This record gives sequence, structure tokens and C-alpha cells, in this order.
Amino acid sequence: MKKANRLTQEQLNELEALNNLPEERINTDDVPEVRGWTYFRRGAFYLPDDAPGDDDGDGAGAQGD
Repeated sequence: MKKANRLTQEQLNELEALNNLPEERINTDDVPEVRGWTYFRRGAFYLPDDAPGDDDGDGAGAQGD
């Protein structure tokens, strides 16, 4: 079973247009530069889409439900 898309077609089109923008056209002037990485933790917000061995996309893994 495929997961439902949570984005509208308009949002998908906007993301595609942004993806196709060249780097020099992207304005990042309002984004502050990060200088200190003292408290940086890699993968702190990462959640895998599916459990290992999950073939049907329900997240149950090999145990199934």
C-alpha cells in the first residue's frame, strides 16, 4: 500500500520550480550563518520511513500485523 501524498499539486509544482532554480538565484540574505556547531547532533530529527524488512509500507517490519 502506497502512502498518501500530503502535498497538493500546487505545492509539488512550487517545489519542482524551486528545485530547478540555479544556486545563484536563491537569496539567503535573511538566513543567519551558523558559526558554532557545539550542540549539533547528526540525525537528531531523522525518522526512517519504513521499518527494516517492511515490504508493504505499513511500518510493521517483519513482524507484520
